[in-house]
Amino acid sequence: TSTERIDTMVSSTRPIIVVSKCLGFESCKYNGTMEENELIEKLKKYAEIIPVCPEVECGLTTPRNTIRIVEIDNKRELVQPKENKFITADMIKFSDEFLNKLSNVDGFILKCKSPSCGIKDAKVYKTIEKGAAVRRERGFFADAVFKHFPNLPIEDDGRLTNFKIREHFLAKIFILSD
Repeated sequence: TSTERIDTMVSSTRPIIVVSKCLGFESCKYNGTMEENELIEKLKKYAEIIPVCPEVECGLTTPRNTIRIVEIDNKRELVQPKENKFITADMIKFSDEFLNKLSNVDGFILKCKSPSCGIKDAKVYKTIEKGAAVRRERGFFADAVFKHFPNLPIEDDGRLTNFKIREHFLAKIFILSD
């Protein structure tokens, strides 16, 4: 019957998705808040979620002064300007260690515009002092994700508000997990 066919098509395997912890799991954004995310709330029923906050894992507190990507001598640095604290090495070390421990992961949903998690919209500055951003690109953790898992679906919460992008992402993660 058609019901039996549908039952055999539905996978018992739940996809494993790494998600930025500030998207509905913990109040760990720089300002001490959390963002509710309807899609991620729904996904909790159908997927195994691995929440992560690279900034907290690097030893930063919540709330915290903002961090930014600064290009110094043609090299990207992750800096907390008010403290004049460079956390580039800590972020790279955490990212590599965390991602090397992952196995069988099916996709990532990261926080948009974040200097650690932004997948294409993290602001880059030319100076540690106040000034306008010169361009947007990947944050440090997101960059490591793309290097470690170049063939997996990787999206941010902002892009997933677009129905076509969301549908494509969900199809990919559920097909991969099957």
